[in-house]
This record gives sequence, C-alpha cells and structure tokens, in this order.
Amino acid sequence: MKSLILLHGALGCSEQFNQLYSLLQDKYEVYKFDFSGHGKNSDNVEFTIDRFTDDLHAFIKDREIQSTAIFGYSMGGYVALNLALKHADHIQKIITFGTKFDWNPEVAENEIRKLDPKKISEKVPAFAQRLAELHGEARWQTVVRNTADMMNGLGNGSGLTDFDFRQIKTPVLICRGELDSMVTRSESEHVAALIENGNYMEISGFKHPIEAIDHNQLAGMITNWI
Repeated sequence: MKSLILLHGALGCSEQFNQLYSLLQDKYEVYKFDFSGHGKNSDNVEFTIDRFTDDLHAFIKDREIQSTAIFGYSMGGYVALNLALKHADHIQKIITFGTKFDWNPEVAENEIRKLDPKKISEKVPAFAQRLAELHGEARWQTVVRNTADMMNGLGNGSGLTDFDFRQIKTPVLICRGELDSMVTRSESEHVAALIENGNYMEISGFKHPIEAIDHNQLAGMITNWI
C-alpha cells in the first residue's frame, strides 16, 4: 500500500485533515502530524520553513517510511517542496494546494496585518474561537504571532527562489482553488513551470481555507494523481 503524508498549513493543525484522512485511509497508508508549536505539539520554537522541514524529515525517518507521496496544504506545500529540494530520496510525488510562492516585503506586510491576536479576537471572534480549539486557549495567540514572524522572514528573503524550484526533480502538482484570494494563478503557474516535473491544476469553485472546500472532491483529485 502506498504511503501518503498530509501536511497542514499556517495557523492550522493535523486535526483539520480528519475527514480527508478517513476518505483516503482505505487506499493509502495515511499519516498526519502537527508541525512544531501547532495543535497538540506544544514545542516552543521559532517558526521557520526550515524548522518545519526538519519536522517532516524526522517524521519520515522515525517511522521508517521508505517512499511516500505528500499532500501539502498552503504552508505545508511549501515545506514539502523544501524537503524535495534537500532530501528528495523518500518522496514519490508532491501535491500542493493553496500554497503561496510570491513573497516580498509588501506581500508579507499585507498578510502580517491580518495576524494581530487582539484584532482577531475583537473583529473575528469565531476565528479566534476556532484557533483556540485547534491550538488551545493558552497558545493560539502565540501561534498567530510566531506565524507573523515567519511570514516576515519569507517576505525578506528566507523563502525558496526560482533557482531552488528549478533544482526540484520530484513530480509536483501545484493546485490552486479558482476562488483563492490569497494565492494568484500566475504565481502558481510560474512555479509549476520552473519545476522540471511540475504540473498545474486550477480547481473550480475552491477557496483557500481547507475547511471551506469539498473534501470528497479533494480526495478524488489526490487519488487520481498519486
């Protein structure tokens, strides 16, 4: 049975994949886990793509997974590609969904503006409550602040470059929801074209949030490609 690892996005955790996990577990040996500082992983660390890549690499090594496909949502897709750049030996294929690639100071500043815990609590209390459910009442604000710091780093040069993407040989499917307001079609197609075995797919009717899309359709797309 093929292995498949599900990687969550920024501000998220593996719990968000419970339905997708159930839909795929009869077809694959499915794994999911929380990146450091997210969900049930309470490690107090600096959030960086390299740190989360180390998390993923350690997860694969610890479970002695010889070969696996990876589905990475948003930040999870970025982490998967970073692993393919550094340790491609265990990776069969990668699917990214809703992954943002175009990072610069202006983009980072725009995203960071949305990551003020106090403003989230005041203006979007339902979102604050959901973050508390995912990460715990005592920790969700730290997750938000650490994520803002990570995005600041991405916007100021710590992210993957065009040169990096050209070095990736793993087959990659870059997916974007048609209604995604965070990720553009042009940036997604650009990266898919840079990767030697890269492909692009636009999914009609899909938005950015993983909890706002049809997981049955998503599971079908994953199955068809890997």
